[in-house]
Amino acid sequence: MAAWYNSLETIQRIFALIAIPSTAVLIIQTILLLLGVGSGKKTNYVSAGALVPMVSVCGWSGIALTELNINTVFAVVLSVLSGLSVFIGITLFLKYRMTLYISDNSDNTDNTEIKDIVGRTGRVYMPVPSKLNGSGKVTVTIGNKRYDINAVTRDREGLRTGETVRIVAFDKNGMPVVERMSITKTAYR
Repeated sequence: MAAWYNSLETIQRIFALIAIPSTAVLIIQTILLLLGVGSGKKTNYVSAGALVPMVSVCGWSGIALTELNINTVFAVVLSVLSGLSVFIGITLFLKYRMTLYISDNSDNTDNTEIKDIVGRTGRVYMPVPSKLNGSGKVTVTIGNKRYDINAVTRDREGLRTGETVRIVAFDKNGMPVVERMSITKTAYR
C-alpha cells in the first residue's frame, strides 16, 4: 500500500487522505449498524449516515478522475459534485424511509389510521435509545405492507436491531412509543 501511495501525485495523495479514513469509518459504521450498536439518532435527516459516504465518494472519485489525467480543478469540482450527489441521494432516501407513509387511496380499501398501529408488534430496524433519549426505527406490517417508522422507548435499556417490540402509545409529539416483548422470536403482524 505504501508503494501505491508513494506513486500518487500530490492531488491524488490528498484525495487518498480523504478517501481511505472515510472508507474505514464507513466500514466500521456498517459493521456496528449490523450488530445493532449505535443510537440510531438523526438530526434533520443529516447524519454520519450521509456524510461519511459523501466524503468517501468524493475522495475515491477524485483519485479516479486525476488518474484519467483530467484537469485538476475540473477533477476536484467533479469529485465534490459526485460526493454531494451521494449525500443528497442518501439524505432523500433516509427522509423517505423515516416517514410513516399512510396510503390515501380513493377507494378507501387500503387506508390506515395512525392510531391503528397501537397494539401492533414489529421488529427494531435501527436501535432505539433508552428512556426517550432519541428515536430509532421499527418495521411494522399493516395489512400487506411493511412500514419503517420512527419510534421511542421508555425502557431503561435501549432496543437492539432485531428485537420484537409492541407499539403501546404515542408520546406528546405523536411519536410511537414501543416496548420490548418478552419473547423476541414472535412473528410480527
